[in-house]
Amino acid sequence: MSEINTNSAILPTARQHGDALIASVRGEVDLHNSPELRGTLLDLLNRLKPKRLVLNLEQVPYMDSSAIAVLVESLQKLKRSGGRVFLTGLQPRVKGLLEIARLDQIFSLVKDETPMLRERMNLLLRPIALLGRQTIGALEFLGGVGYLLRDTAGATPHGLLDRRGRRLGWANLWAQMVRVGLRAVPIVSLVVYCIGAILAFQIAPILKDYGATDRVADIIGIAMFRELGPLVSAIVLTGFAGASIAAELGTMVVSEEVEALEAHAISPIRFLVVPRVLATTVMMVCLAVVGDLMGSAGGMHISSWFLGVDPVQYRIHTFGAVKMKDFITGLIKAGVFGTIISALACYLGLSVTGGAQGVGVATTRTVVLTIVALITVDLMFTGVFYYLGW
Repeated sequence: MSEINTNSAILPTARQHGDALIASVRGEVDLHNSPELRGTLLDLLNRLKPKRLVLNLEQVPYMDSSAIAVLVESLQKLKRSGGRVFLTGLQPRVKGLLEIARLDQIFSLVKDETPMLRERMNLLLRPIALLGRQTIGALEFLGGVGYLLRDTAGATPHGLLDRRGRRLGWANLWAQMVRVGLRAVPIVSLVVYCIGAILAFQIAPILKDYGATDRVADIIGIAMFRELGPLVSAIVLTGFAGASIAAELGTMVVSEEVEALEAHAISPIRFLVVPRVLATTVMMVCLAVVGDLMGSAGGMHISSWFLGVDPVQYRIHTFGAVKMKDFITGLIKAGVFGTIISALACYLGLSVTGGAQGVGVATTRTVVLTIVALITVDLMFTGVFYYLGW
């Protein structure tokens, strides 16, 4: 790697690494000093003829349209020779300007310049490097969600009990509870009812061989109250409310409504996240109860209409098989599921970049990641409850 003396205050350091030219820009770039940046940059490109240009903008807090024009000119010059321009270390204001000009889709934005310096990797090491990057990305994602939950827990008492917070928090909380909970009751009831009916049809032939058809109630009751009621209700709520929350918050980020809240000294966590997390958590517990009852009702109706099991006998078997600990463990799962749904939806919604396309990507990721998280956490809970004897 060779260092290059540029004799420029705005672009003081540059170095060449293979076919890559790595340059660091320093200070604000505006109409007064952008000609200096243009002259220095074009001189380097003409002399060295690199295939890749990596501009480190970490020390650039602001740039105007004249600086953007210099970047575009450099990009056009490199494209004529088959090269690319990479931008790294973008500050929020600079990144916002690129997004407004739709240039974030033209330039290659990278977190750091390390990938540009990496030599060709051995084929045996590539899977290890890929696994490492994915692991780091997953840890960063989990850390971001964890920080969001920490801030939400800290803002909840103030958002609900402070004089100003009460005016902002309670109204939003009731509205979100109606939207997330009450409006989801019909679809949750229908889905879980059908699952209870399906279970009755599937289990009955096996139990009939042993002369224990009336035991359908035992299996469906335990399965619903411990497992399927909370889990299926959470999965349905993910598509019903989780995607909606992510899309709503993502649209607010794109339209700069979140920045407007911050400009008015209103915390987006308290005003946007707290009501959604609390409403989803509380109403998820209520929906789990509805799902338990509707799933058992579906099994009872099918058993009564098609399997010849008396409804009274079905209820007796259900109450005899389902213990209070089965009901409580299901509610514990439901509360955690509600927190997971709202936390992931809020985090991905508030992390949207790239305009309308970014909103669509965030919505899709919310549904997929939330379902994976729900099933994984459910497995963990089931294992813990098994070893505790619950």
